[in-house]
Parts: sequence; structure tokens; C-alpha cells
Amino acid sequence: MAHVRNDAGAASRFEVASVFGKTWSAISSNPPLFIGLTLVAVLVSSVPSLFLFRHQLTAFWVTTFVTGLCSSVVSGMISYAVYQSLTGARPSLRDSVSRGMSCFLPLVGVSFLSYVAITLGFAALLVPGIMLMCVWYAAIPACVVERVGPIRSLGRSRELTKGSRWQIFGVVLLLMVLGGIFGGLAFFVANAIEGAVGRAGHLPGIGEAIVMQSIRTVMLLLPSTFQAVAAPVAYYELRSVKEKVAVNSLSNVFD
Repeated sequence: MAHVRNDAGAASRFEVASVFGKTWSAISSNPPLFIGLTLVAVLVSSVPSLFLFRHQLTAFWVTTFVTGLCSSVVSGMISYAVYQSLTGARPSLRDSVSRGMSCFLPLVGVSFLSYVAITLGFAALLVPGIMLMCVWYAAIPACVVERVGPIRSLGRSRELTKGSRWQIFGVVLLLMVLGGIFGGLAFFVANAIEGAVGRAGHLPGIGEAIVMQSIRTVMLLLPSTFQAVAAPVAYYELRSVKEKVAVNSLSNVFD
């Protein structure tokens, strides 16, 4: 069935294919910006594991904290860049960073609250965690675009995702599969290189950690960028369906 739109350019239904199509369009319109922002988040997040590689439990918790912090702020930057790209504009790195940093504290609050609740949901019965991921999928873009606090951002995401959560689950699942494929390739390549390095002469611990982390970073960069861009695109699609809002109306809030 054709994708029907009203006169204002709003979508008539939320579709997984549309989210992925617009995600790819946004990334391909300015690859250095979107991949670069994602790379910064990945590199900063990987620093703790490089220096704490001998203390795996400590490295896990520190890396989780740093990853959440960086991801939330970078997601805010990417949300701005996505809406500029969807309108045909070419967002700059400077403007994207500025807009994301202007929502620093609310973004951290949204990420912290959602992370704790989703983690508890997964620890309980798995299903509640998956449900909360879908319910709050649009929380960070809502925080940036609507300039509301953490609680209101989570509430807005709950309102917008109602009636479309199975489709959102489809988006999340496909992104997880994509990440799993690239993650498996990264693991295979890293192990192969580690074996070759071991036969040639063992690197110092920190050197080996840097090599392995570099391989994983390169291999996971594309799926990570897809994941970062898909959420703002989904937010736009949800508002387009529920509130008949065109992308020009959303991007105007940044003027």
C-alpha cells in the first residue's frame, strides 16, 4: 500500500520501513556529521575499558555510566541534525553540538530514569524491560524538540508510542539484529587478529586492549549510527501520525 500523507506532509500510519528509509536518507545526506558524532560517543565510552581492562567488573560499571552519559548528550545533538536533514538543510557540527549541550541536564535525567527502570524490567522478567524500551523510545527526541524535563519527556514518549508499540518493537528488533551481525563479525575479526598477534609476539596489555577496542569500534560504527538516528526519525513519524505535524513544523522550534 502506498504511504499516504495529508496536505501538510504528515504520515497516515507509523511504518517500520519508513523509519529505516528516512534513517538511511538522513545518514547518507551528511555521513561525516552523523558517523562523526556517533564515533565521539563510542570513543569516549571505550576509554574506561582501556584503562580498567584488568578489572572487568569495575570497567563494566564505569563504562555503562560513561556510555549512558555520552549517548544521551550525543542523541540530543543527533536529534537536531536529523530534523535539519529531513527538511533538506545541511546541519553543521557546531550547531548540532550547541543544541545538544543546551539540553544537557534534562537529557542526562531522561537517560538515567529510563536506564534504571528498563534495567530493573529486564532483571525481573525480561518482558517488562522490552515493553519500557518501546514505550520510552521517543523520550530523548521529545526532550530536545519540546524542551521539557525528564518526567514529561518520558510521558510524551508514552503518549506518542501508544498504538504503535509493536511497530517500534520491530524497529528495535531489527536494529538489534543489525548490531548482532556486525558484533559477531567484530568478535570474529578481533579474535583472528588477536591470534595472529599472539603468534607474532604478545603485545603489552594496554596495547592489546587498544587494538581489540579499535576493531570493535570500526565494525560497530554503522549499526551504532543507525540506532542513534532511528529514534529521532521515529519520533517525527509518531508525531506525524498522531498529531499530523509536518517536519518543517518540528524543525522550526530550533529557530
